[in-house]
Amino acid sequence: MLVAALVAGADSPHGIARADEFVSRLNAPYAALANDKRSDLILLPVLARMAEPPIGVATLAQARLLPGSSADFAVAAAWAKAEGQQAVLKAIAEVTKEREWRKATAFGLPYGVDSTPQDIVRSGLYTDLGDPPSLAGADHRFLPRLDMAGILVNIEATRLASEGKPSDAIDVLLNWAAVCRQMVDRAFFAEAAWGLTNMIPTFERVRDIAYQDTRGGKVMDIKRLYEQIQRMLPGALLDVDRLRIPNGDATAAEQLVSRVYSGRSGPDEAVFGSTMARLGAGKFPLRLMSESAKWRSAASSQGTIYEVKDTSEAIFADWDTRWSLGFFDRKQGTPTEYSKLDRVRYSVIDRAVPDYGRLLDLRQAVLLERIGTSHALSLVGFAYTAKSFPPDASSVRPRWLRTIEDDPFSRDLLTQNSFPLRYFVPIRDDAQNSREEAKPHEMSVVPTSGDPFSVRLREDTMVVYSVGTDQANNRARQVQNTSSLVQGADYLIWPPMLYLQRQNLMDRGDLK
Repeated sequence: MLVAALVAGADSPHGIARADEFVSRLNAPYAALANDKRSDLILLPVLARMAEPPIGVATLAQARLLPGSSADFAVAAAWAKAEGQQAVLKAIAEVTKEREWRKATAFGLPYGVDSTPQDIVRSGLYTDLGDPPSLAGADHRFLPRLDMAGILVNIEATRLASEGKPSDAIDVLLNWAAVCRQMVDRAFFAEAAWGLTNMIPTFERVRDIAYQDTRGGKVMDIKRLYEQIQRMLPGALLDVDRLRIPNGDATAAEQLVSRVYSGRSGPDEAVFGSTMARLGAGKFPLRLMSESAKWRSAASSQGTIYEVKDTSEAIFADWDTRWSLGFFDRKQGTPTEYSKLDRVRYSVIDRAVPDYGRLLDLRQAVLLERIGTSHALSLVGFAYTAKSFPPDASSVRPRWLRTIEDDPFSRDLLTQNSFPLRYFVPIRDDAQNSREEAKPHEMSVVPTSGDPFSVRLREDTMVVYSVGTDQANNRARQVQNTSSLVQGADYLIWPPMLYLQRQNLMDRGDLK
């Protein structure tokens, strides 16, 4: 498909006239989607009517950390309870009520104003492609509103948990995770990355709500907890194993090449200059003149149509291969074709195509969060029914989990075997395995943002963790939740790092 499009663009003097067929091709799957299967038609109208969140919870980080006991929470809760925000929460529940992914709704918003319903265009929550429509300049204007919805979901979860309804709070969060999962199936890197990035803190927040219940009233509904765990199992809607690599940015590169190359050699200087200038100026039209001059002078240094074609094919073929391989495959440690890109000679590729390698890391982190959350909640379910912590991690089978999934970061380099997430109860398990007097577990915590801190864990909690990106079992003495390579640190599942960070800020007086 990529070869045919590029060669056709090289042989045709009418590349600009042909550009819209790339948009049509990208929109074809959405055009085939029935209206009753489109979540965007339900979500976007209510998102457009949302009120801005209060200053104290203007960011997702603030909304996740703010405790229900805070004096500032009353304002945030009042905002969440207002009619406009409750309409958003009802819409989220409506578009995620189907649990079977083959029957579930999809975010079917097409790209560009020509294919988008006019009421959505008027709301401003659409993907703007400019004039003429340029996929490489796609501006997904609905994403900031989805960010606001994420803030709302977290405030609502805190509100419900504070009112003694942790099971309702977890449902709200899992519904939101399902909306984020819909975004992962979208065509552009920016949309898929948004979905994966937001699934990670949503799974952690589920554990945070559950952990707070274990430290308080223990009022979670056990039957609902089992049903909630089922939503996170392999093959369920929230799984990312079936995820395919997005194709929107590849199509954007094809369109851009067809537009600026009018022959078999280099790009047309005038068209290249004006097209790249529009993309470079973005929302600042006053930059057009300077951008145009810069790009016109750069036209002569660009690769030929066939060099661009070969480079594009190599980049996407490399990513397709890596996408289908395991996270620990030897090829994943080699430089990508994208990393070798001459960004001066292949400016059209550089402008149209982001680094898809980031999606590989995000996908792995989401996989760990899904597995970790389902397993941790299963251990909680066991503890609530048995009135004690499980003797080992496999005790939840088969009542709570049919199978125990392996830690996605565990891999014995010699045998290639994987292992489940690690589990122990401080003091209790140390006393069984040592002749010395058992002591509380000392843990150094490195949060995603903020200063590191230390905690001491006793036998009133369990510890669940992944060996992390260094693939070494450090027994959760230091924890840092990241998909980037760090040495000597594990990835903490339970207690949730978010809970520990909030408690640390409260103990220091930095969060009231």
